[in-house]
Amino acid sequence: MGDVSRLDRLLSLLAGRLGSLACPLCGAALRAPEKTSLRCEKGHCFDVARKGYVNFACAGTLAHYDRTLFLARRAVFDAGCYAPAADALRGVLGTEAARLGRPPRVLDAGCGEGYYAAALARDGCEVFGVDLSRDAVALAAQRPEPVCWCVADLTRLPLAPGSMDVVIDVLSPANYASFRRALRPGGLLVKVAPGQDYLCELRAALGQGPHAPQDVIDYFGSHMTGVCYESLRYTCAVDGGLREAFFRMTPLTGGRAPDPAALASIRDITIDLRVLTGRFA
Repeated sequence: MGDVSRLDRLLSLLAGRLGSLACPLCGAALRAPEKTSLRCEKGHCFDVARKGYVNFACAGTLAHYDRTLFLARRAVFDAGCYAPAADALRGVLGTEAARLGRPPRVLDAGCGEGYYAAALARDGCEVFGVDLSRDAVALAAQRPEPVCWCVADLTRLPLAPGSMDVVIDVLSPANYASFRRALRPGGLLVKVAPGQDYLCELRAALGQGPHAPQDVIDYFGSHMTGVCYESLRYTCAVDGGLREAFFRMTPLTGGRAPDPAALASIRDITIDLRVLTGRFA
């Protein structure tokens, strides 16, 4: 799909979803988009990129999160290695849709190259994908699903207060204050965190110990009510190409060299996740 068609698709989405967006600098409402920019009522201007996303980010980058990492992540996703995780999210969102009596409006916070946001959009959810990495969002915007892609900082979300029914945060840093502002009263937060054995084979090749998921679980529980907890654990068989993609897709390996023999010996990768759901009091 060419750049022009991605731009036109974004402009069409913005026309119907403008009420859910707000200026991340002052909180003012946003005006109908011009061809190349989006402005708030107080004059702040944001670029509407031809590649199919809005750039709300004032400044800032994330170390080790570059195009190479997200291309590797896309290869891993395309191989189906995270399909069970996507299915778990779709199940949670399907239950929430039944509770609401309509498809939920969803923020994918830290959407990366857009795998989960696209899956939820295919199920009929109205999805906003936000990530600080421009490389990631540019890749995400290549997807055909109707997602409103935004480059933005989680501390300055370009969303109107109370505009989201659900926030999902999958293996990404969280900002609970921002999530609370974005969610409507009674809205649902879904946090997917790594379990103790997540990518344990890669961690062993790097000489790293296991994750400590209990800290994340405890922190989530201290902020939320009605917390539900699900464990998702399985392994993926990998060949040389997929093993290399796994190694390149995680910031754990950024700038670090593995033990070559240990890396070459890996035949399976463990996906160990904790799916947490809850609502702010």
